[in-house]
Amino acid sequence: MVLDLSPLKKYPQYRWLFFGQLVSMLGSCISWVAAPFYIYEFTHSTAKVGLLGIVALVPLVNLVAPLLATSYFVHIFKQVAASSAKTGRYP
Repeated sequence: MVLDLSPLKKYPQYRWLFFGQLVSMLGSCISWVAAPFYIYEFTHSTAKVGLLGIVALVPLVNLVAPLLATSYFVHIFKQVAASSAKTGRYP
């Protein structure tokens, strides 16, 4: 598999976007390492570093929780629809 770099050569706007995203990603990766290191260096507390890890998961939970809730409510809706189809009345 060969990486096609022709769009980077052909379109200067895409080149700026690509390298801008690359710099942004590198900065994000550095901050993922630097923040826990910074907290540990100043507090010498592994509990506070762990708390930072838990707090960092909050956005992930906010993304996944609606998906789980949606599948749960679809399951409940199907059960209600099946029971009302059997009895002929809506609960």
